[in-house]
Amino acid sequence: MLEKIKSYLRPAKYFLLDKEYRESLNNVLMYKRLFDKENKIVFYDLYAVHGQFTHSTIDRLSNEFNENVVLFVGEKRHEDYLQKSRKNINVLYVSSKYKSLLRLLSKKVFITAASHLSETAKPKDSIVIHMFHSLVSVHYIYSENAFDAYDVFFAAGPHHIVELERTSKIRNWKNKRFLKIGYPKLDYFLQIKSTSSKLVKTILFAPSWMQYNLLKLHGIEIIEKVLALNYKIIVRPHPHSFEGDLDVINRIKSIAENNSLCILEDSNTSSMSSFQRADVMISDWSGAAYEYAFGLLKPVLFIDVPPKIDEGNFIQREFLPMENVCREKVGVVSSIDNFEANLLKIMNDNTNWQKKIEQVRSDYVYNFGVSAIEAAKEIVKIKEEIY
Repeated sequence: MLEKIKSYLRPAKYFLLDKEYRESLNNVLMYKRLFDKENKIVFYDLYAVHGQFTHSTIDRLSNEFNENVVLFVGEKRHEDYLQKSRKNINVLYVSSKYKSLLRLLSKKVFITAASHLSETAKPKDSIVIHMFHSLVSVHYIYSENAFDAYDVFFAAGPHHIVELERTSKIRNWKNKRFLKIGYPKLDYFLQIKSTSSKLVKTILFAPSWMQYNLLKLHGIEIIEKVLALNYKIIVRPHPHSFEGDLDVINRIKSIAENNSLCILEDSNTSSMSSFQRADVMISDWSGAAYEYAFGLLKPVLFIDVPPKIDEGNFIQREFLPMENVCREKVGVVSSIDNFEANLLKIMNDNTNWQKKIEQVRSDYVYNFGVSAIEAAKEIVKIKEEIY
């Protein structure tokens, strides 16, 4: 009985003591009061960076289909998208700490780029759609149960369909759909042009995260060697590195303060500008490497560090992920010992990277350039199924 009383008092405690909880709850209740009846499509960006994967589809829904959309955001540090007045789009904050409040919603088409959505954050009687926030495979870097709570998957390419079908059999999923949508973030690249400088070559250093990430293992060494070659280097750590790799981040800040050729970039802002300026990307197992290669048809220098694997997921391990298979097709794989020689080689390489990478892209990405409109079409169809 005591535990039951405590369970009732716990939300009251949050409401009295936690400003974020009060604001999040008030926003959910405001949604139910103002938008619930007219709005059937809800997006949820757990992190600010997720906007790069969802906002183009939201704009399509608003502009081409005249749909009313509500976007819940788990962080307030979103880009200027949130500051603009947009037709049919309302943005509400629900702290990532209290995403379980979204359970109060019901009968929605609920779309998110966040993986590992739990049942406690899943709106009742809703269809939950997952938009992938990476092109990489689903069976290496994600835990075994990472996608159990989703109903529909917007596959970026054929590899996702194959991997999801295998997962479905292993996890005994029922009534889930895998749709050939593509990767809306890549649509942006048709709107931008490369602006790399002819005077100073620019390197984009975009490592991944987890235990053996390149930033932690060799980040300072790479930055110092690139600067010694008189190249500019834009360092764009994974957002999680700003929490988990603070020692390295602080050392990079110090280097950047003393050398104008080194720029440390906030990964929660759009990557488009740094992608445009870079002649080559240096990475490890990051999905950003394939966004860069497929988007701009430019090569990547992969430094060979231990692979990025969720250690609790051993199922399907015998199938190599796309991030392993594709590395040598879109760039050069190098040990850290041969890093400088391979960097110079790739910078002076006459290989027709554009043609080579374009072919790989066609094998791994659906609907390049029009995936956001395809995503919007499917969302409208799914909404019509429910209502």
